[in-house]
Amino acid sequence: MAGYATLARYYDNFFEPGYLQKLHADYARLLQAAGVPAGGRVLDVGCGTGLLSIALHKAGYDVYGLDVSESMVNEAREKAAAAGLSPERFQAADAACFEMEQEFDAAVSALDVVNHILSPQDVLGVFRNVRRHLRAGGVYVFDVNTEKRFRLEYGDHIYVYEAGNCYCVWKNAYDPALGVCRMDLDLFEKVGETYVRSADALYERLYSGRFLRKLLRYAGLGNVRAENAERGCRKIYTAKK
Repeated sequence: MAGYATLARYYDNFFEPGYLQKLHADYARLLQAAGVPAGGRVLDVGCGTGLLSIALHKAGYDVYGLDVSESMVNEAREKAAAAGLSPERFQAADAACFEMEQEFDAAVSALDVVNHILSPQDVLGVFRNVRRHLRAGGVYVFDVNTEKRFRLEYGDHIYVYEAGNCYCVWKNAYDPALGVCRMDLDLFEKVGETYVRSADALYERLYSGRFLRKLLRYAGLGNVRAENAERGCRKIYTAKK
């Protein structure tokens, strides 16, 4: 991912005002509804730049984070330090095979982390590893993009975003037969009087609710609940150990 370091620096600025705050509030609400106590230990799996982790920290939870991208983790550590949260709580690790000494009251995976896992077997591996790190009665809250988003918002559309000194050209190519969308991101960062280009290709896979429930059951996670968000473009799941 040649341009991921650039993407990580500007990632938070590519969202509409208020979008992330609403999503973070949904997660805090669902954790509370699931009975996660104030001060409960929460693991942010696929923490990205750490904004959800910090929001949950401010809501009173004892938060740790991990992400497969070192660049994203570095951003999370900087934000954590500024928020009074130890940067050491964030580590670069694969969600399917991370090892933590602690048990957690809850785990969260926001902003379509699961969609970015292209192999169903790997999704099952993540679910099993998350379950292994939850205490008895612990809860896992995660969201996925739905078919509506894949077809209507992704499709074959091209989007252009501006964030300070960086422009992002985001080109989608969705294959409905495979249920996979390729996202080509071209980033143009202004350095002095010139723009430096970097590029990434990301992928997301569409997973049906029925299939996710089956994988959760195989992983030993039950009492599954789901609610629609963002006009049906996103679905948030809650499952218990």
